[in-house]
Amino acid sequence: MKPDGKRLTWAQIVKKYPHQTVGLVDVEYGENDATVASAVVKCTSKDTDPNEIFRAALRGELLMEYTTFDVDFPLAGAL
Repeated sequence: MKPDGKRLTWAQIVKKYPHQTVGLVDVEYGENDATVASAVVKCTSKDTDPNEIFRAALRGELLMEYTTFDVDFPLAGAL
């Protein structure tokens, strides 16, 4: 599913793009500035090479996030 350029909440992004790396732009952060409240999905790992998403994030062009990290890697927080 190709992104449509609409602003979505983080919950909507997770539901629409589960188990994917997403490249986010126009990000609005939550109260603690550590969580995404809403954003526009520019690309996903389904339509863009994840390495290109990573390079774009390094260039500061977007924010790279993984949508279902807590589901796919439940023990990662325990390390």
